[in-house]
Order: sequence, then structure tokens, then C-alpha cells
Amino acid sequence: VYDLVNPGESVDSAPGCRLTDGVCVTAAGPSCGVHASCLADWGSFSCECLPGYTGHKCERAVQEFSFDSDSMVRFQLRGGGSSRRSNIQMLLRTRATSGTLLSVASRDANEYIILEVSLTFIFNV
Repeated sequence: VYDLVNPGESVDSAPGCRLTDGVCVTAAGPSCGVHASCLADWGSFSCECLPGYTGHKCERAVQEFSFDSDSMVRFQLRGGGSSRRSNIQMLLRTRATSGTLLSVASRDANEYIILEVSLTFIFNV
């Protein structure tokens, strides 16, 4: 077991990581603006948007949609994303007791995710 809080050889070190933390702050303020958290990397950064915001620096509000019964939206993603990581955020309100909220499939449809809402009523008499 190695104690990373108090290592035996900690010359010129301090908690945090100054080599990466600096990329999250510019002279104008936070690199990602006020609607995101900055994720630092060696010499670069990425922004993790708060719910309701999108864009490289989370500067745009996400468009809202209202649906009638049996409505849907279909997006086809065209590259540019990571093949190892997908980040999907949804804020929703429904009055329906069941239905599909999200269905995502790989190009050849052999990998998929389906998110559904199913409300079950249990009555005790």
C-alpha cells in the first residue's frame, strides 16, 4: 500500500495538478464559461455542459421541443465523436405512463440502448 496523500518523495509538489489546471482559466475567465465544468488535459481542455446547454464552450441553450402523441425526433450522428464514449443528456417531462424515451443503435444495429418509462400502479385494498 502506498500513501498518495503523503508520499515519501514529494519534493516540489502540491495537491492538484498545475500542469493541467491552468488550461481551465484564461485571462477572460473560465475557459468553458459559466454553463460548464472544465475537464483539463495535458495542454488542452474539454467542457462538460450543464443540463440545457450545448456547444464547444457550452455557450448555446438547447432547443426545447413539445410533442403530441406518437411523435418522435430522429438524429443521425455523423462522425466527429469518440468511438469509446458517448454522452447524452435529456431533460424531460411526460404525462404518459409508458413509452420509449431514447433509442440509440450502432450503425449495424448490433449494439443498442433503449430507455423507456413504464409506470405501474399497485393498489392495496
